[in-house]
Amino acid sequence: AEAEGEGHLYLRAEEILSRTEKLLNHKKAVGIVSQRTIRDVGNEMIHKDGTLICNGGGFYTKKSFDAELGAAASLVKLCLQENMHKNVDKILRDIQKKEHIILNAMQQEGVKRVFENPVSIITGGPGRGKTTIIHFIIAVQEALNKNSMILLCAPTGRARRRMSDCTGYPAMTIHKAVGMKGEDGEEEWKEDFLLPDDLIIVDESSMIDMYLADQLFSHIKPGTRIVFLGDKDQLIESGVIPVTVLNECFRQEGDSTIIQNADKINERKTNLVFDDTFSFYPAKTAQEASKIIAELYQKELAKNGNHPEQIQVISPLRKDTDAGADALNPVLRDIVNPRRYGYPEQKNGAVTYRQKDRVMQLKNTEEVSNGDVGEVLNIYQKDGKNVLRVDFGEHRILEYTDGEIW
Repeated sequence: AEAEGEGHLYLRAEEILSRTEKLLNHKKAVGIVSQRTIRDVGNEMIHKDGTLICNGGGFYTKKSFDAELGAAASLVKLCLQENMHKNVDKILRDIQKKEHIILNAMQQEGVKRVFENPVSIITGGPGRGKTTIIHFIIAVQEALNKNSMILLCAPTGRARRRMSDCTGYPAMTIHKAVGMKGEDGEEEWKEDFLLPDDLIIVDESSMIDMYLADQLFSHIKPGTRIVFLGDKDQLIESGVIPVTVLNECFRQEGDSTIIQNADKINERKTNLVFDDTFSFYPAKTAQEASKIIAELYQKELAKNGNHPEQIQVISPLRKDTDAGADALNPVLRDIVNPRRYGYPEQKNGAVTYRQKDRVMQLKNTEEVSNGDVGEVLNIYQKDGKNVLRVDFGEHRILEYTDGEIW
């Protein structure tokens, strides 16, 4: 479970033994639970109850193995669809003329590949024209068949809203599209139905886990064309699915050097450019870094009219450091939303919630999706339980009790 939380589908035997030994012995190198005992239990899980699967030297949970196998089988079927090639050269020229937009060579190639293949991938960093290419793919599909059903979807609520805002077209979370309801939705996923759409465009594809991929692929009907969009450094290039890499930068945003420096960092170059939009603050320790971040946050908050939604702090680490997300969250929250006399708070473990806190949904439900951000409206007691009332926008106000808060 720990490894799956890190994004792994399987582990090798040596790593399982090492991780399990440390976990059972409270991270000590040597303890009372031996590797021999762990091996025996693992073999029993493989040979008796089947909850552990050994395949190609890797050890999977049955759920992970079934999901990977199912997703691969469904994707192969989609890739092998015949009679999917459409020549859209003239349509593409007409749309460019009508929209007064000329696509660059790689964008045009990307659109053409979408209609030459049943499955294709379009990648590229920020500001590379992915939004523009979505517009043209939709326009070409509608020119081929004005009655086409088109699905725009993404794995999180936030990505879904961004997709809809950027394109002007409605978008759904993948979970909603495949009929997921409730916290896990597995019973709903077992329903035998196929999506009616002729074209499916999936944004932020690199964020899709294997379980969700399995469910999405298995719900796509024959004859459907599917396009995956995402970051070029996160999507896997199998060599089987046609890939278009958009590399020309369109987004200038004044004289911002962020995109330029992002490219340099990806290329392992250190000659970064520093200006008003990109600065570097050295820190010798995590504690010093935390202090600098708090000071910068306070300055940016004042510059943005005390609107925290205008500022984003991103850390590559989560725990066990003062510069990680877990440690920074309460520090920054005390700046933007300090404790006020007379206003109730709700404590859950090490985390304390306050009215006006910004919180994130971590599991999909029928009303809200993983990644949706809301604001705590109020905290009160109801039927002897503490209740958090959260506004997620779009007329979605939900109540959370103690057991539903992390």
